[in-house]
Amino acid sequence: MRKLSTGLLIVVCATLLACSAAFANSVNVGMSVNFAAGTSVEVKSSEINSNNTTAPADDTWGTTTTISSGGNASGTINFSNRPLIKNPTFNFYSTGYYYAVDVAPLGGGWGGPVTLSYTPGTPDIADHAIITLAKAVFVTPTQSTDTAFTGKLALDNLPSSVAVASVSGGWLRMFIGLATGDTGEPAGVTPFTGATPAGTYTGTLTISYTGA
Repeated sequence: MRKLSTGLLIVVCATLLACSAAFANSVNVGMSVNFAAGTSVEVKSSEINSNNTTAPADDTWGTTTTISSGGNASGTINFSNRPLIKNPTFNFYSTGYYYAVDVAPLGGGWGGPVTLSYTPGTPDIADHAIITLAKAVFVTPTQSTDTAFTGKLALDNLPSSVAVASVSGGWLRMFIGLATGDTGEPAGVTPFTGATPAGTYTGTLTISYTGA
């Protein structure tokens, strides 16, 4: 009887192993995400303190303001939020601050281009302000870096459009500041000096995008 019991036990174990092999399975898990096409852009401005130096490395970025989250909108960069102070050595007037204007797609398939136009005011701030176009990219979740692809330009001498290829993998960043007479500033754009007529100088930069 003991031999028979042992034999039955072996048969049962062998049967269980065979059943386990027969029920082996594979499972497919599908994954998807819908990334909508971008038909508009978000526009934000950030005030930057130059700390009265020409080295961007020691600049301090301040408050960021959303001008548009995709719809038609208007915003203002008001240099008069900071006092115009006379440079003690060269006798021009500046706030020591400038602005970054970021233009980023809201969605995928960013085909572009981004079109730019400028409408002068009276008197015209373009006589005393400069703009530089750059490609910005994230280097960490909370930090970005940028590379200029134009020199310093007059506001009334902007390219009419910016190809998306110029900012592929990132977004368009425009730096706007008052002239200081520094090397590389465009001809015809001058700092505010004692010879500049008093007044409120204005102008409007229009940014347009129609989607891919």
